Amino acid sequence: MGKKKRDALKKFNTFFWIFFAIVLFLTLLFKTNFDVRFLGIRVFWPVTRLILIMVASLYLSAVIEAKGWSRIVASLSRPLMRLGRLSDWSGTAFTTAFLSGVAANTVLWNAYQDGKISKKEMFLAALLNVGLPSYFLHLPVTFSIIVPLVQVAGLLYMGVTFLAAIIRTIIVIILGRILLKKKQGIDA
Repeated sequence: MGKKKRDALKKFNTFFWIFFAIVLFLTLLFKTNFDVRFLGIRVFWPVTRLILIMVASLYLSAVIEAKGWSRIVASLSRPLMRLGRLSDWSGTAFTTAFLSGVAANTVLWNAYQDGKISKKEMFLAALLNVGLPSYFLHLPVTFSIIVPLVQVAGLLYMGVTFLAAIIRTIIVIILGRILLKKKQGIDA
């Protein structure tokens, strides 16, 4: 694709998203009877909070990568990663996923883009990150909402979801052992 076509496509995308945002905003205003306070509390604040969390997560992953802390972070999960024939990059992402799923996936994507891990390993590591790390990342909020509302049933739910997270983690480690070759994961 030529430079002129790329520039035209960029302009079209920019105008499209601006138009879409304006239409969405006007629709929200109309649907809420022009209650700007409601929109601020129920729409704009949650979206702003989400964007800030994503920015902080991406910043965290960039710092970990730029400072060369990947090896230190990966050493925390190295025994589990070795069991599944996953590289230290996957270990870094796994450990980072306990703090932020977005940052963990950014680490995996950057490692894949740089040719440090294969596509198979990237997918397996991303699946591994939705096991135990995701469970513990969401544990405080989930626990504080569910247990007070439904008491014993909430505790049972937490136990079942914990068991599911362990099973997911074990399955991904076994799949890594089966699908990845010993030399496939290149260390950080």
